[in-house]
Amino acid sequence: MLKLGSEAASGLPWLAALLSPDRWLLWLGVLFVLSVYYFPTGVVGRLRARALR
Repeated sequence: MLKLGSEAASGLPWLAALLSPDRWLLWLGVLFVLSVYYFPTGVVGRLRARALR
């Protein structure tokens, strides 16, 4: 998927570099930080809190 994005953004060198398949660890880290920020009690904790309402 990142390879397709990198090829599609080849006209913008900075965007193509961010979407390079070599940057998968960067995007995994961003996803982890966002999930910890938005789900501090965990995904299951958020679902349980929603079920109790």
